[in-house]
Amino acid sequence: MNQRMKILKRIAEEADSRDFYAKAKELGEIASRAFGERHRSQMTSLENIANSTLKVTDVLDFIKKQFAKSKPNESWRTEDFGIELKKYIEQSLRFRRREICIPLENVEVESIEGQRIYLDLIREFVRQLVIHYEYLTSGGEPDDNDNGTTPENLPTQ
Repeated sequence: MNQRMKILKRIAEEADSRDFYAKAKELGEIASRAFGERHRSQMTSLENIANSTLKVTDVLDFIKKQFAKSKPNESWRTEDFGIELKKYIEQSLRFRRREICIPLENVEVESIEGQRIYLDLIREFVRQLVIHYEYLTSGGEPDDNDNGTTPENLPTQ
C-alpha cells in the first residue's frame, strides 16, 4: 500500500471514531439551534471554505470572522459554537494529525503532507458537522439514544 493510501486509511479511521462522530454531532446540534433553516448559508460557507482552501488558517480565520460579526448569544456565539469549533480544530484535530503522522515514514507533522492531513481531518469533521446540522434543520429528530456509535463501530453478533 502506498503512502497516500495509508494516510487516507488513517484519516478514515479517525473520522469513524466514536468521539469524532460525537463531537461533530454535538456541534451540528448547536449549529441547528444557532442558525436554523433560514441561515443555512453559514454552514454552506464553512463547508466551502474547508473544501477549497489550501491553508488551515483560512478555516480558522473564517470562524473567527463570523464569530466577531455575530451579536451576543446569536449565530456563531450561540452556546459558544464558534469558540468550540475553533478549539476543536486547533486542539483535537491537530493532535489527531500528529497521531497519524508519527507512525508514517517520511511524514513530518509540520510538513506539507502533515498540513494536507490536517486539512483532510478538518474537511471530514466539517462534512459530518454539516450533515448533522442539515438533518436536524430538515425536520430530523435528535437521537438521544445515539452515543456516537456508527454502524462500522457496532459489535458483530
